[in-house]
Order: sequence, then structure tokens, then C-alpha cells
Amino acid sequence: MQPLRTIMNYQYRFGHSFTEATTILYQEGKIGRYYDGLGAALVQGPISRFGDTAANAGILALLHSNSYLKNLPSPVQTIFVSLCAASFRIILTPIDTLKTTLQAQGPRGTALLRQRIKTNGIGSLWWGAIATAAATFVGNYPWFATYNWLSEFLPEPPKHPLLVWLLRLAFIGFIASVVSDSVSNSLRVVKTYRQVNDTKVSYVDAARLVILQDGISGLFGRGLKTRILCNGLQGLLFSILWNLFVDFVPAVAFVEDDPEKMVVMRRPLRPKLPAGLGVVRSIYGRPRTLPAPPIVLAASLLFCRVRKVRCDGSKPCCSTCRRLQIACSLSHPIEDAAGCVASGALDLPPKYRGSLACVQCRSRKIRCMSGDTARCAACTRHDRECSYETVRPLASIGADGARRGHGPRPVNQRQRLQPYRQERLRDETGGLPASASLITPSAEPADIGNGLSVVRSIDVLLAPRIEDDTVMTLVDQYFRCLHVLPAYSFLHEETVKRRCRENTIHPALQAALCAITALFFGLHTDRRDGWASASEQMVLDGTDRPSIFHLQALLLVIRYRAESGRFGRAFMFAGMAARLAVALRLNYEHPELGPVAQEVRRRTFWSLYLLEEVFCSGMREFELCRPETVYLQLPREDIDFTNESINTGFLRPGLGLEPSTVGPRGLFVKIAFVRRQITQFNRQIYCNELNLTELFASLEQIHSSLERLESRMRPQDAYPPTDPDTFQWSPQYAMLHMSYYQCHCDLHRSFLRGHPDTAGKGCIDQIEPQDASILGDRSLQNAYRVLRVLMDYDQHVEPCQPLDWDAAVCAYQATRFVLFGSTYNKSGEHSVESSSSIHLAVRKAETVMDILSRRFSFSVPVQPMKEDLARLVESYKALLNSSTSNSGSIYNAHHGLRAPSGVSKAAGARQCLAIHSLLLRSDFVDDSREAVTKPPAAGCEEAADKPGELDPAATIQYNLPSIDVEAASTTQGTAMNGQGSETSANFPSLFFPPLPTYLMGDTTSFELNLWPDFSETYDAADDNVAADGRIDERYMY
Repeated sequence: MQPLRTIMNYQYRFGHSFTEATTILYQEGKIGRYYDGLGAALVQGPISRFGDTAANAGILALLHSNSYLKNLPSPVQTIFVSLCAASFRIILTPIDTLKTTLQAQGPRGTALLRQRIKTNGIGSLWWGAIATAAATFVGNYPWFATYNWLSEFLPEPPKHPLLVWLLRLAFIGFIASVVSDSVSNSLRVVKTYRQVNDTKVSYVDAARLVILQDGISGLFGRGLKTRILCNGLQGLLFSILWNLFVDFVPAVAFVEDDPEKMVVMRRPLRPKLPAGLGVVRSIYGRPRTLPAPPIVLAASLLFCRVRKVRCDGSKPCCSTCRRLQIACSLSHPIEDAAGCVASGALDLPPKYRGSLACVQCRSRKIRCMSGDTARCAACTRHDRECSYETVRPLASIGADGARRGHGPRPVNQRQRLQPYRQERLRDETGGLPASASLITPSAEPADIGNGLSVVRSIDVLLAPRIEDDTVMTLVDQYFRCLHVLPAYSFLHEETVKRRCRENTIHPALQAALCAITALFFGLHTDRRDGWASASEQMVLDGTDRPSIFHLQALLLVIRYRAESGRFGRAFMFAGMAARLAVALRLNYEHPELGPVAQEVRRRTFWSLYLLEEVFCSGMREFELCRPETVYLQLPREDIDFTNESINTGFLRPGLGLEPSTVGPRGLFVKIAFVRRQITQFNRQIYCNELNLTELFASLEQIHSSLERLESRMRPQDAYPPTDPDTFQWSPQYAMLHMSYYQCHCDLHRSFLRGHPDTAGKGCIDQIEPQDASILGDRSLQNAYRVLRVLMDYDQHVEPCQPLDWDAAVCAYQATRFVLFGSTYNKSGEHSVESSSSIHLAVRKAETVMDILSRRFSFSVPVQPMKEDLARLVESYKALLNSSTSNSGSIYNAHHGLRAPSGVSKAAGARQCLAIHSLLLRSDFVDDSREAVTKPPAAGCEEAADKPGELDPAATIQYNLPSIDVEAASTTQGTAMNGQGSETSANFPSLFFPPLPTYLMGDTTSFELNLWPDFSETYDAADDNVAADGRIDERYMY
């Protein structure tokens, strides 16, 4: 209808015939010109039609609720309807002004309205409101009067054939539209002229100008044919659909004299009370419009409809009433059924349907079609005895084990198993307090001995009792402080809070939520371990029934165990969580779900993906989610949680359309993906697995990925913020930029000459020293940026807001490089002459330690990082108080073996981990030697197999397979920058290509200006091997 409406409004303003107006509009903007104002029309159309219909039905119902007004003639009642509809149209005038102006004036309509508002104020949007109300009144009254009169004058034919019945409705609607449009057309012409004109014009002047241009016929006939065609088609369609709707939607009403009696009726457009029913009110107590007699279908199936069962319609008594031996409404005349109900001669049937199926149907897990006083259909068909189990409400079990509210009950299977389940749970939790005692499920499992299925999960048996006030307090605190962290944002706040209030939240998820929140904020120290253990047990008991609630609870439990020091348990549960996610196919999209459910699935999976950073980032043998198996969109922002049309892109390119910008949640996941690539890149460098060409290719690829991520960042998410005074800092914002700068720091750390992390072997030694210094200097620059983001966040955000574990890792690594940079120059040499740079670095390190102590006081894995930083700070303070001859102690302070203890030499050589890796803290021991009791063979050097000790030569052999092991272990390192001894290992002769331009940049731009006056150096020959011959990789990963 939109093109017809556009043509009609154009004719109202400028005249012309239908053909001329159509041609002019097409020449102005092709097909799109006919759809100007479509957005406003889509808003105005449903709302205005709703107002007209609500006015007609609502006002008539209101009039019929009054004993005097209900006797008014139908035309008089329609006047009230039209007045109400006209008043409603005045409210919608601004929308109508926007739509009509765009339709009549085209693209310039928006500028015209903007200029009018600037000149005449916002009130100019209501120009033509009076004419709109008048046209609505003048148009609605003839429409409804004609419609209601024709509905009464033309008798309603039978619905079969349906075509004749529909033709009558179509004819009535079309004639009503013709009459209405003919009467109100002149008012609409004047209204449109005033509404879309460039300058203010009165109604009289508008009418005069139209008459001067087209005469009296123009005032009454402009666009009339188009309007009759458009409104006729619309009214015809509306009349048919409305009557179909009200005819097939039943209404249940109660008789005022006897509220227990009710009758099923249909809702008509024009109400008329049925004879013999008196005043009828709806089931909600408000007056409802009712038809003249109830329709045939409702009266004939009255009893079956009340009982909500299917009726076969057989006369004189349907099969259902015959089976239950009750009087059937079909045995009474159809026209008297309602009257019989009203007078009490025909009582409505009692409730027969039972709350439970019969025992036989329940045991076979089939649908039971019956009540509880007769045999069900299945038992009748198979000639079986039909019996029902007596249903009793269950008693609750208190903390002392005593039952409440009922007498003794025979011991069943659940009660026999209860003591063993309680004992097992006490073993897991170390003894739950009375406040966390077990609760009894609200439904009794059927007795297994009788062959009935168990209908309740063991989850309820293991759920700890947590007071409702405690649950709501902890859940509110979770969504206020933890939900903003990327790893904890996978729950939908509105849904979880509603289920907590209704006590319908999954017990495992509730217990995990309460436990992790209590841990972060130091609450319920005597109960939270029990909550976490109970949640664990419920997940373990449901391993054969994968559920997203179990996965969500497990993710929270893993975080709880990791933060509380149970690293081995957290590590093992992480693998189980990955299996649950794959079993539920969370790595694929599920477009059949609603937008909220889809986003919850995505966030749950990405929270699992981020979990890998906690244990062993970059080690492929421990990966939880392989990127090549993920076909899921990135998470949306909270404001777009329910917006299904938002495209966030994918983790890997090539899976779909990539948006121009990505929100912070999606960017954080992509940055985590790049950080893993960087960690794998550094491992390849240290293990001498890359030649120079491959190194530059990998470096350029990762650097390009980081540049693309920065270009897709939204302007409001950039750092530093454009308006620091009004900017609202959030943990997500701080962690995003800390992780981004940490990527640059880690990417260039292998080029940092003189640091123990530097792999001074193979292709790294082929790079010119000045080029390596430029790249290494980038690592120091970005380490400083990490600390600046952290300190800005700590300054602007309240102390009670925690940060995620990854922020502590970034702060720890950056602080180490800032300390090292205070005694570092571009030549890979160390200097301690400038004490000011060391003082500055020490102050920054102490600030970071203070932030970690305040914001991570609950976290057990952060404690070793704080202790190691304290050790480094003390070493640098000692350096300030000593001579430069002891400067080598700083180099040794950055040393430290971090190979996993208790594993084989082969594994330890390639799995050296950072101090913050929870895999390293798990202390897993390979006890394969205990698999047999046979003593070792003679000559076997068992001493070399001691767990936790690495042979230097063997270690270098695994890391450098192409180097002479004996020579490498003898020289203990390679020469750097022309210093130190020459190694006897023969490296392949590689051609050294020039560094790419983006890597070199302007050398002056890499001046850090934080560590001035570097002049004196100390010996740094042993860059990879400590004095005792052990390889140091602690801080690389």
C-alpha cells in the first residue's frame, strides 16, 4: 500500500491525476521515490489501526457496562467511538507529519522539517493536528456507522460455503471505506497542504489556495480515487481478518448471578447481550463484550471444552461423556445450552482428569489418556488393569534429619540411598555445616523395584541449602562486579535473577555462583568450599547427561579451584569442560534458538576458550579448543545481547563476513588468539625451529594481525580515552588494552639482547645488533604501556572492583621488563650508572605490587608473582647500594629453572613454563616407574632419571638437535655482539635479508626516554645457560 499512499499524499498537496502523479514521482527517484517515509508509515499504521479498533471495541464495552448508556442507539454510540479515535490521532500527529512530508516533498522533506523546527519550534510538528482529528472523526463515524448498519441489514450467511461469507464481509468493508473517504476527503486535503508546506499557512488559506488552483472539485476530489482504492483494499482486508480473528478465538465468561457457572462465547465487533444471561463479566472481573447467542461449535462442545478434552461430536452423547457417565451438552437443544447453564438446569461437569498417569502407562513411558476413576484408553485397548498411585505431598528433611509436617512413610529406594549419598558428600566437602545440609527433592522418585522410572535428578539431593537472601545478595554482587570480566560474562542477568527469585535455577549453577562470588569478596569462608564441592559432585553425577548448566557451573568451579590453590583439580576439570562443550556442539552456531540463548551459548564457549590462558598458553598438547574447529561468532556487547542482527565476525578469517568494527568482548577473544600464536612463535625461536626467512614471515604475519585488530577497534574503545575526565573506566576496557600491549611486548621479547629470555642461538644471531636492538626496544615500550594502563585503572576505579587473573599476568611480565630495562641499552649491554632510571623502575614495581596485593588478595596463584617481584625489587635495591662490579647479580636474578617437576627429561626440556602457569603449580608426577616392581637392569643409570632434575647436555640436545651437543654443553652459550667465546657448533650459513620497513621504522621513534645515561656494561655472555648449566625458560610463556 505504500506506493498508493505516496501518490495520494502527493496529489493532496500538488494536485494532478493518478497517472501524472505516478509519472512525476517515478522521474524524481525511480521506484525508491514511492517508498519515501516508509519507516514512519510502518510505525504509524499499526498504532493508528490499533487505536481505531481499541476505540471501537473499548468504548462500546464501556457503554454497555452502564445500564443507561447501553440502551443508546448504535449511531450515537459510534459518536463516542469516533471522538476517542480522533483524540488518539492527535497524539500521533508528529509521526504523521514526518511520513506525509517525506511522501509529498521527497528527500528534501527531512531538511524542510528541520528548518521548520528551527524557525517555528517543535510545535510545527503538530501543524494540521486539528484537521487530522476532524478528518478522523468525520471519517470514522461514517465508516463504523456504515459497517455496523450493513452488518445488521445484510443477514450473515452460513460459513459453508466460506466464499459467500467472505464476500459479504468484503463488500461491507469496501462500502464503509467509500463512504468514509468521500465525506472526509476535503479535510485531508487541507490537512496535508498545511502539514507539508514550507511556511506556516492557516486552514482557510490552504483551502483558498487549493480552490484557486483546482476549483471546488479539487478541494473535495484531490486524490479521492486513489484513497478509495487504497483504503478500500485495506478496509476489505481488515474486515475479513478481524472477523476471522474474533470468530475463532473463544472467550470464557462467567454469569454474574452465579460465578461458578460459565459459558464459552466468541468476541464480536458489535456486542449484543445474549438473552437470559443478564450482565456477563469476564474471567478477570471486567465487563466484556459478548455476542448474541453462543456460536454453534462452542455450545455443542460446552462440557468437553470446559474439561479441555477432545470431543468426537457424536449424538446424542459424545464418547467422553458416555465413558464418564455424565450428562452431555449435546443432548440439549443447541440454542438453549447457554440458558440451561445460566438457570442451573445443566451443571458443569466436575474435574475428572488426574494429576498423574496410571501406573501401567508410567512404567511404559507412554501417554495416559484418562481420568483417575476409569480405565485409561491404553489399558482399555490392551485389556490391562488400570490403577493409580496415591499421591501425597513430600515432607522436608531438616538439618537434624527429622521429617517435618507428615507422619511416618514406608521406606523406599530414595530413603535407603540417602545416608550413603550424604556420607559421600561429606567426604568430598570435608563435612558440610548445618546451614548447607541436604534438601529433599520436591518429587519422589518412583520405586525401582516396581519398574518405575526415576523422575528426579540426584542434583537436588546434593544441592546445598543456601538461604534465599544469601543467594540474591551474592548473585547481585556477581552481576555488579564479576560479570564485567571477560571470563565471567556468560550468564544472562535477567534470566538468572528471575530464576533465583522463583527458585528454579539449576542447583549446580547456583552453588557455583555463590562460591566464586564469596571467594572474590572474602564472604562465607566456612561455607563456600562446601558449595563448590556440591556443585562439582552434581556435575560429575551428570557426566552422561551433558547440559549447558553443568558446563557453566563447571567453568565457575574451575575458576574457584584455580583461585583457591587446587590447581591439579582445576586442570583436570578443564579437560572435562572441553568435552562437555564439544558434546553440546557449542563450537557451532545454533540459529534455531532465540538471540539470548544463542549469545549465552557463545559466551559460555568463549569463556572456556579463555580458560586455556590460566594453564599453559601456546602448548598444543594441552589445548582445550583448537581454533580450526571453532565455527562460532565472537561474543556481542551487553547492549546487543538480544539483537540478533549484530554481526561480530569469527575467530579465524574466511568463515563469514567481517564487520568493520568489533566490540571489546570480541576483540579480547581475538587478542587472546594472537597471544597464543605469539607464545608458539617464541617457543619455535627458542627451540631453533625457524630459519631467518621463516622468522621474518611469522613476525610480519603476527604484526599484521595486531594492526588489523587495532584498526577494527571502536573509537570509544581507544586508549588513552579522548575525554579522560568523563570517561567511565571498566575492567574490560583495562584488560583489553593490557592484553593488546602485552602482545607487542611478547612478540619482540626474543630480540631483547642481554635478557635470559633471549634465544641467542640460530637465526637470532644472524640479525644485525642494531636491528635486534630496535625490535627489542619495542618490548620495553609496550611493557611501560601495560603498566600505565594498570595504574590509570587503579586510579579511576573503586578498590572493590576486582580484575581477572590475566591482568595480574600482564602486570607481572611488564614489571619484569621495566626493571630489566632500567639497566639495559640498545647494544645489549647493561649499565647501572644512572641510578634515577633504576629508582623509577623500582617505584613502578612497588606500585604494581601494591595493586596486586589490594585487588588480588584472594588469589592464591598471584602470590608467587608478588613474591618474585619482591625478590627482584630487593635485588635492584641492593644494586643501587653496591658497586657496579656486582651488576651481574641482576642478570642472575632474572634466572630460574621452571621446568615441571616429576616428569621425564624429554618433557621437561620442551615444556618449561612461567611461574604463573598453573600447570607448573599442579605438581603432577609421572609415576610410571611404579607400574612394575621389577628392579632395574644392571648398568642402568637411574640417577639420571630423577624427577625434577635436567641434564644440561640432554636439555640442549632436545632444544638444539642440529648442534653438536658436547660442544654446546661445554661452551654453555653463544657469543653475543662479538663478546664471549665462540661455540664449536656449526650453524648453517644463512643469507641475512634486510628487515622489513614496518619492523625497522624510524630509529629515533623508538627512544624510550625512561632509562637515560646508559654507559657502563657488564658481562652478559651466558644469555641462555645459568652458571650451574641449567636452561632458563621460566618467563617466556
